[in-house]
Amino acid sequence: MNITKDMLEELVDLIKTMTAIPAPSHQEDQRVAFIKEYLQRAGYEPIVDEAKNVIVELPAELDGVHLYTAHTDTVFPDTTPIPVYEKDGKLFGPGVGDDTANACGMLLALKYLKKSGLKVKRPVAYVFDSCEEGLGNLKGMWAAYHRYEKKLKRHIAFDGSTDHVVNRAVGSKRYEIKVQTVGGHSYNAFGRKNAIAQAAKMISALYEMKVSDLPGKTTFNVGTICGGTSVNTIAQEATFLFEYRSDRQEHLEIMKNRAEQALFTALGCDVELADGARLQVDEETLVSVTIIGDRPGMGDVEVKQQEKLSDYVKEKLTLFTGEEPDFTSGSTDCNIPLSKGIPAVCFGIYLGSLQHTREEWIDIASMEVGLKTMVSILEEDYR
Repeated sequence: MNITKDMLEELVDLIKTMTAIPAPSHQEDQRVAFIKEYLQRAGYEPIVDEAKNVIVELPAELDGVHLYTAHTDTVFPDTTPIPVYEKDGKLFGPGVGDDTANACGMLLALKYLKKSGLKVKRPVAYVFDSCEEGLGNLKGMWAAYHRYEKKLKRHIAFDGSTDHVVNRAVGSKRYEIKVQTVGGHSYNAFGRKNAIAQAAKMISALYEMKVSDLPGKTTFNVGTICGGTSVNTIAQEATFLFEYRSDRQEHLEIMKNRAEQALFTALGCDVELADGARLQVDEETLVSVTIIGDRPGMGDVEVKQQEKLSDYVKEKLTLFTGEEPDFTSGSTDCNIPLSKGIPAVCFGIYLGSLQHTREEWIDIASMEVGLKTMVSILEEDYR
């Protein structure tokens, strides 16, 4: 398929339109409706599953499904139209690249593949999946995996840029830790335990953890903290969100143990990082734990098959962009198949920057070679 100037202009208009449609994780309904209608107009019969995935399935006689995904959700909580604009050869807007540009690229590719009249020679599934970001916990990808798990041969996720390919999964565990105390008036009840002070003590202890001795890359973070009532009230409640992640699956258990030891140091008693765990620290203080995220890391993928898929994508990207991509680890839709031993890689069709910020932008010209790469890969399933 030749990528024409008109197709690229069509892609830009499509990205502008879809970027403006808000899609927080778990609230992708407006984008789901837009994508479903677009695919219907293109001549497909899309399915919308219970996870809010929009699915196009093309059966064929050969064994082994090739799965292609692009996620529909963004990290932004907005439920009103998202601002997007074009300036100096760039498109600006929160979520314009991650992952709207790639989802729009797959939509456009499917439209023109339908027009070409080609037929698939092996079973393929195109999934515009929900809940990839943050506390979406890969809900859409889990549903897609379970739909095809017995037949799934390989997976390519379109997410990110043309200069990086993710071929190793970063696993993570995420927790909400809540501290509750009696509280009271800051003057009259002075001396009672303060939930914010207790939470701060716990956070300080967590940040004393060491990770430099762990091979690969392992990180941790406290992302939010909230609580209290007023400046003259001893805080009755404080909550913080904590995560650790690693590109080595075995290090997740090590980090769990280290985090529990850090919390023991802070409180003087054991805190189990298990969903629903509750600890009465003293007469005034209760600590409770909720698991809010659990992403599996790298599983036992057959090395030669994973290398074969990585080399294949590298060859395609190098052919069309003129540059060899970097290979890296990351947390993407690929986490699920990789954790189950199925070859998977992730890359995108654009160059840009400032993903996960409201200043995100993508370079319009870069999408020509990115779209060519995507289409070239998709076409190989056809005859």
